[in-house]
Amino acid sequence: MSHWGTNRVMQQVSRLCGRLLQRKGGPRVEAQPVPAAGGADLPSVNTAQDGRRWRFAQQMEREFWLNLDEAEFQAQEAGYRCLAGQLASYARTYCGEWDDIRVLQIGCAVEDAVMYFPYGKRYAIDPLADFYIRHFERARNSAVTYFTARGEAVPFTTDVFDLVICANVLDHVFEPQKLLREASRTLRTGGLFFLSVDVYSADIRMRRVEQEAAGEVVDPCHPHTFTHEILQHLVETTGFQVLAAEDSASGKGDESVRFELTLLNVKKTYGRDEGGS
Repeated sequence: MSHWGTNRVMQQVSRLCGRLLQRKGGPRVEAQPVPAAGGADLPSVNTAQDGRRWRFAQQMEREFWLNLDEAEFQAQEAGYRCLAGQLASYARTYCGEWDDIRVLQIGCAVEDAVMYFPYGKRYAIDPLADFYIRHFERARNSAVTYFTARGEAVPFTTDVFDLVICANVLDHVFEPQKLLREASRTLRTGGLFFLSVDVYSADIRMRRVEQEAAGEVVDPCHPHTFTHEILQHLVETTGFQVLAAEDSASGKGDESVRFELTLLNVKKTYGRDEGGS
């Protein structure tokens, strides 16, 4: 896990707070789950192959966690605690001393940073949330409210979260840009988005995409492959401002690196349409 340039980022944030942070008081709108639109809990399959690939990745995800040994769980827990501490410190500086800060993790898996976030109202969604809660004691955290939902259809109203976390998830999902739009929609204007994704060089990405298009499963749990440039383009066209971008070790043992982005939700401030591009 990276310390993602905390001092440098905080300096940038302090310059932006004056015009983007307007939470000086007033009533808080309570975070409320809302029912997804009809069929929104299922992928809008573009082709039969796309739907099968996503569902296969979900099955591989189940098997990955069921076969993970305790030593690896403990190693991952240390990383989640570290990230939670970094984000909590940053959020206190950025959002202020609000004990009712609202935090959402999109793609929480068995456990992740939101489980160790030290304060506020914490929520987590994952299409496999029910599975994780049934099979793993670690997933039964009483401080976190869980929902079985996809990141492309977050079951919350608009402008409700102060911090959204999406760590090592975007390459797992069915429609990555829909997830980014949902993160922007549910974040308040000026809210903070922490995003990390494993990325590859352009040549390796092209090779992986061509192999997948030919029917080969290159990376069972990860249907998508990103580069630094593609990911940064996606977040900027969705309406996020990049505060910091940093690489760390991916942990996959291949040619990838973990690209960590600290983002500010500025889309509504500048009046871009809700759909992005």
